[in-house]
Amino acid sequence: MSFQHKHKITGVHDCDIWGLSWSQGNICTGSLDGTLVHYDMSAGKTLFRSSAEIVGVTSVVTLQDGSTAVACYQDSRIRFFDLFNQKETHCIDPGVMEAYGLSLSPGEDVLVSGNAKGNVTVW
Repeated sequence: MSFQHKHKITGVHDCDIWGLSWSQGNICTGSLDGTLVHYDMSAGKTLFRSSAEIVGVTSVVTLQDGSTAVACYQDSRIRFFDLFNQKETHCIDPGVMEAYGLSLSPGEDVLVSGNAKGNVTVW
């Protein structure tokens, strides 16, 4: 497998981007600025930007149908965003240092998070 640089998208966030996920040909990005951005790759514009949190986003996953993004923040909170209606719908607070990285199962019915103690939590 070989990858070649195609182009660079600038100005999506004002600082470090730590999480990225594809969503129906678009991308969802999470940044140290505490926002999640849903970005239209073909039109070159932001479709949705969450309100900024005090802490940054460490990981982002999206459902394949493009309806939902899930972001994990530095405070370990896991927030769910409805991308069609452009709003936060749910939040899980597992406790400090209990979630950093996220992944969805192939069936998208199980969410897993990794924590600072080397453990995996299954949701």
